Amino acid sequence: MVNNEKKFFWEITPGHFCNLECKSCYAAENARPDHRLLDWKSLEKAQNKAIDIGMSSLEILGGEPLLHQDIEHFVSNFKKRVPAGFCGIVSNGTLVSENKAKALKEAGLDQLTISIDGTNAEINDKNRGLNSFNRALRGAENAMKAGIGVTLAYTVNPYNTKDTPNIFPFAQTNGFEAIGIQILEMSGRAKKTFMDEKNFNRTVGLGSIIDAYDLPRQYLYSEVNTRNKFKTLLNRFYNAGMELPSIRCDGGTETFMISSGGDFLPCSQYAYGPNGEIRNRGVNLTTENSNLIDNFQEQYLDFNHKMSLLENTKFSSCQNCEHYDSCAPCPLINPSGIVPECEWVDSKTNELNNLVRSSDVLLKILPEPVNESSISFKVRTQEEPLTIPLDRQKFHQIMDQKRVRNMEEMLNTDMVEFMCKLRSHQIISLSNFTDIS
Repeated sequence: MVNNEKKFFWEITPGHFCNLECKSCYAAENARPDHRLLDWKSLEKAQNKAIDIGMSSLEILGGEPLLHQDIEHFVSNFKKRVPAGFCGIVSNGTLVSENKAKALKEAGLDQLTISIDGTNAEINDKNRGLNSFNRALRGAENAMKAGIGVTLAYTVNPYNTKDTPNIFPFAQTNGFEAIGIQILEMSGRAKKTFMDEKNFNRTVGLGSIIDAYDLPRQYLYSEVNTRNKFKTLLNRFYNAGMELPSIRCDGGTETFMISSGGDFLPCSQYAYGPNGEIRNRGVNLTTENSNLIDNFQEQYLDFNHKMSLLENTKFSSCQNCEHYDSCAPCPLINPSGIVPECEWVDSKTNELNNLVRSSDVLLKILPEPVNESSISFKVRTQEEPLTIPLDRQKFHQIMDQKRVRNMEEMLNTDMVEFMCKLRSHQIISLSNFTDIS
């Protein structure tokens, strides 16, 4: 029996099974065509089989997961059988009463992710419905009081692009532990609502995310659902500290999905087509025996291998990319040829490099010596002084060059990332470096 550790994305309720009707919902309008809802006896059976084949991380999705009457049993059963495993729920937050939060905590829930798409009710409620903002914030507060860590899920959409720069201060003020940022997917109800939107596309969303990471430097842990090339841009120009994990296909090897009816599948793209058609049904964990489940796991390994081969050949933008071994778009849902996001990032990177290099530098905070080879700055962006391994005399010689391009010529090295790091801590200003996304 295959028994390596696996992460499961479990859609415990059907895509349409929700108490809100968010315009940006990727799962509604039959995008998730499995409309079954398992009772506890069947759900427990499916979950135990998933644990037997190695489920060590469980992310519970919907629809709205908290509408399932056995959600606490589902969390508790997993945590009892996999005490060291991770269990999270992605919710709209509006149903998290004080009692519900306490029950989820007692069941063993590790993390609650709450979707909010604006920093005030006017913006959020355009997408998620009247009074959803206040109810979601109240749900987040109840979860925090119960001792559950809460992450903010924020989707950039046509209603909130100008509000996106406010998302980090908003999250910090309201006690969120982390932020997950993604850009609207044109599927489900979102496809029906926004397909003809002329002033919004993915690159507009990328520009909006850049604005969120501009001054001052953000310390709240965050992730963005983009290609690694874009994360590298955030790190280079905005000192974002973004991790660059492998985001090549791991569906069928390390990650799996379970539909609301208990179908075991490598991913949603394998299961469903762009218009909600069923591509593959997989194997149902409520009815099938272990040997058949193992046979399907072997089929999923073959599927993953085929996806890996396509990732290596299908996308011309990837061929000479520094992230070739760790990043590729999904071959099932992206057309062959260039990757528009990455082409945009290349152009944006060149633009920002030129802006920084042509900038004059104004020193706003004077360095203090730490020792013969290091200096430090008292900055507002962190409690401890920022220490840099550079002696004070050398630092001032560099600053005396005034323009970044002159500094690079003096040192014969790339100074853009270093200057942007200083800017992120507001040690310097760069005369030309204002984002024009």
